[in-house]
Amino acid sequence: MCPDTCHLCTQVVPTAASQAHAADGAHFQKEGHCIVTLATFVERSLPMSWGVITPQLMGRSVRPLAQMAALSALLACGESGSVGPIRLIVAGAQTLISTESELLAHPTDLLVGSHGRLYVLDGRNSQVVVIDSAGSVYRQFGRPGAGPGEFNRPMAIAVQQDTVIVLDSGNGRIQRWRTSGEFVGVQQLEGFTGSGPVALHPSGWLAGSTLGAGNVLVTILDPYGKPQGGLRTPVVPPLAMVDFDEMKRQITNGEVPAFFRNVVLPVWHNESEIWVLLQAEGLVERYSIAGVLLTTTQLQLPEAELIRADFFTQNQESRGVTPLSYAADAQVVKETLWILLNLPEDYPAVIVRIDNAGVVIGIMEFSDVHSAGTFAVGAAGERVYFGIPSAASILVANIE
Repeated sequence: MCPDTCHLCTQVVPTAASQAHAADGAHFQKEGHCIVTLATFVERSLPMSWGVITPQLMGRSVRPLAQMAALSALLACGESGSVGPIRLIVAGAQTLISTESELLAHPTDLLVGSHGRLYVLDGRNSQVVVIDSAGSVYRQFGRPGAGPGEFNRPMAIAVQQDTVIVLDSGNGRIQRWRTSGEFVGVQQLEGFTGSGPVALHPSGWLAGSTLGAGNVLVTILDPYGKPQGGLRTPVVPPLAMVDFDEMKRQITNGEVPAFFRNVVLPVWHNESEIWVLLQAEGLVERYSIAGVLLTTTQLQLPEAELIRADFFTQNQESRGVTPLSYAADAQVVKETLWILLNLPEDYPAVIVRIDNAGVVIGIMEFSDVHSAGTFAVGAAGERVYFGIPSAASILVANIE
């Protein structure tokens, strides 16, 4: 049974639940959505088709099995197109690595490997820190430098079976290690500039942002470090030089400078497809590795408007120039693209989920997580780890 309309807020709720939904006191609105407690929903045994649910709200705890059963039903209904994207509000987050531990300086990239261990790439300390499920350090390797096993501005990490792959951006190479911490070797990269965001596939394929150089926005290198072409034509002609005074003038006039419009965040979907997030456009595209456009999604969310407004506010209040970036990080989880939005630091973290058809199928708001710059999802999708660069810490939130 799919939803009808709530008589109070005109948002979708199960028809049979309409009166109880309002009378129970579990009704309120947030950013245009009707939000009700999942506890109320489960206790009344109502049809499982809400537009928005919360795993914990106003002190009312929800049993995990009941929560996941309801969420599964929601996804089945929401993905059919009858309700639209589902907003799940996740309350509660624990500190896995604290600021006080001084273990990290700047968590740059995260991933979950075998045995549920979290791999943290610390770009400032130039090392990889492996954390077990209890939050204890399992292994560390790497150090600053240009020699074998040393890093200079490492940007991305991937794991394939027993091999850890790290993009050593400042040294223009890929380095490989065993998960045991044993150094394996180095692969130099041809024509890699490290001028923008990158995506590293576990197989060793690399996709990097070009800012429009070579008349493409993404360049692709194979596991041997050889260029294999590129994709996505520039939004605007690439600039020969950057005039910061002109950029500030454009921002003051309410314009997004042309330089920012060619910035993209690439994300591997698999070895033959790549997601391309156009950071200043709020546009998400998926391409074949041959450059064929497969899907297009415009991020039409309240948060997108907030990010754009914050861009102008920040740049009007500071002497420097901050780029417009709708996404802080993104990764593919079980054939679905998860995007961590680049929200102001005083706003909760929000992750948007997009399916293979380019449809936004879910939104997760983590009410106790702020200033997240990167994230990783547990192997079973049961939890989300957040890297907080400004606090040099790692938080974890359970979503089941």
